Amino acid sequence: MGGAIRMILNTPSLQQWSFKGDVTHSKTRNGDDNNKLRLALGGPIIENRLGVRLVATGAEDSGYVDYVRRGEDNADEDSSRSYRAQFTWAATERLSADLLVMHQRSELDNFHEMDLQFGDLQNGRLEEQYNDTEFSLAGLTLSYDFGFATLTSVTGQFENDRENQTRSALVSGLVQTNTDSFGALGDLLVQLSETLFEEEYQFFTTDQESRSQELRLVSNGDEWIGWVVGVYASETDTASYQRQYSPDMPVEEDVIIADGIEEFEQISVYGEANIEIWKSLELTLGYRVFEEENKVYQAAETKGALGLAVTASGQPNPTITDNESEAKEKLPKASLSWQITDNHLVYALASKGFRSGGNNLASQFHGLDNYEPDTLWNYELGAKTSWFDGRLILNASVYELDWDNTQAVALVQGNIGGIPAEFIAIQNVGAASVEGGELEFIAQPLTGLTVNGSVGKNTSEIESTDPTGTIVPGTPLPNQPELTSALGVQYVRHLFGEVSLLARVDYTFTDEQNHLAITRDAMGRVNEGDPAPSYELYNARIGLESNSWGVTLFIDNIKDERPILSRNPLLEGDEDLSFSTSRPRTAGITVRYEY
Repeated sequence: MGGAIRMILNTPSLQQWSFKGDVTHSKTRNGDDNNKLRLALGGPIIENRLGVRLVATGAEDSGYVDYVRRGEDNADEDSSRSYRAQFTWAATERLSADLLVMHQRSELDNFHEMDLQFGDLQNGRLEEQYNDTEFSLAGLTLSYDFGFATLTSVTGQFENDRENQTRSALVSGLVQTNTDSFGALGDLLVQLSETLFEEEYQFFTTDQESRSQELRLVSNGDEWIGWVVGVYASETDTASYQRQYSPDMPVEEDVIIADGIEEFEQISVYGEANIEIWKSLELTLGYRVFEEENKVYQAAETKGALGLAVTASGQPNPTITDNESEAKEKLPKASLSWQITDNHLVYALASKGFRSGGNNLASQFHGLDNYEPDTLWNYELGAKTSWFDGRLILNASVYELDWDNTQAVALVQGNIGGIPAEFIAIQNVGAASVEGGELEFIAQPLTGLTVNGSVGKNTSEIESTDPTGTIVPGTPLPNQPELTSALGVQYVRHLFGEVSLLARVDYTFTDEQNHLAITRDAMGRVNEGDPAPSYELYNARIGLESNSWGVTLFIDNIKDERPILSRNPLLEGDEDLSFSTSRPRTAGITVRYEY
């Protein structure tokens, strides 16, 4: 349903040097100028032996949301810098090595979040809401060709440090939750609390380090059977610090302080074989066995008046969370493919998937310390076809997912010092199912004209409730639009020499969806799961292209749509009108050059 993205990088050349560069300048509606620069240079240091490729990118995107109560226009500026170096060493005809080093830093001054109370692309938050991320990665790949098979070792390490601050209306949210049945008096109390506690912050940092090692042996040649066997191990340590505070709180502005460390380890062994049963019939069998261990320790202390309430209610303060969980799983896979002709293939697939469990924040207040792993079986039938000498490519599939112990994000009930409160947590909601299909095509009906498109439809259902009984069975899984589609039309016309005119229009549609699982509280009230309406986006570009240079004019989000991408469900009442949205209409120019 969501899929995975694998990034395959261009490797250094051992024969010739090359350069690529492009610069983009654009303007966003209600914002300022945006600039982006990308550069890549690579070639042989020692011909046929040692090569290097260096890549650098930088982007400065203007903000487009005005934080009106702070008097800041376009306050949600963001910037990023990325640097990458790759080295390839052909030590011998059989031995090779690849080294990758990468560093990236991104800074978002304020969230791209608008509040309809204040108007289009306006926000009334007094809090500074930012997100800064710094990421570093290093990987070493060694390969040795034994003739019958190639042994590959992949060693990786990355560090990911994040600092984040957002509005978290804990105190006023407590008032909201506990005065819902008070009618007009409750509304007055909520307004009073929002006036007294105008600024409520959640500051959060995570420092993550991960190391991994993989060894795999892959067969060579075109024999009737191909195979791969391997072993993989990884460990990840994550240190976190959380501070909930309000400058308007009397005496003590801190509300909750939490420190924690999480340690995750996994090891697995896998194998897969592709067997040619008949000339055009191939059977694939795979199996993966693994086990993992997850340890978490967190100390959370409630401060000030709320801390006194916690102590008086008998809840421990500080609260110590010390959990350890283990999981073992066996994941089989089987597929059968039939190459009917050189241009037509059909296949059937059955495979089992697994997702690791984890730990919830603020579990000391709602009791959901951790969530268990979930598994699913995927059954799929599909076809990949080419027609009319390749002028039409048509691929289709239908699938069914049987999900067990499904993880879902939901609004859960808890208490702080005996005071009822709501929290966001991941729960295991029992069984779920998904049925769907996908269709994609690429067509060239006329010379120079290419039309591509895709449509995906799925129906999901939560079939049982969670142990607390809050999840409503028969409701859809969160973040699952029933229908998604895309359409692109591109026209290329040769003008002179190597120069051509290129024009393209793209359209995407995303159906309505819920961002949370639908739940029912102790009083029988149903939370609708934070629904978001469907939306459409249009992009267009036109330009001149040649083998070595290009100039392109573009417009993104032509209709200037405001899709609801995410929303904080803990901000109730009028604050439900606040949501994150995509960049407004943006027009610009890109110039590229390469040799």
